[in-house]
Amino acid sequence: MFKKIAVAFDESPEVARAFRSALELAKLDAVELTIVTVVENLPAYISYILDESRASRGVARAM
Repeated sequence: MFKKIAVAFDESPEVARAFRSALELAKLDAVELTIVTVVENLPAYISYILDESRASRGVARAM
């Protein structure tokens, strides 16, 4: 039937249902299941906050 299935993942209820359906289909015929998700870049100011947090705990910044 299917050889490969790709399903998106974003933690919404609709996607959870689609994932469960894709997983059941994949189990039936030992199909390859690929999960696709997108992670947005963090705003630039986050790196400054993280650096200050590490500095206050005495953690060196990795280069």
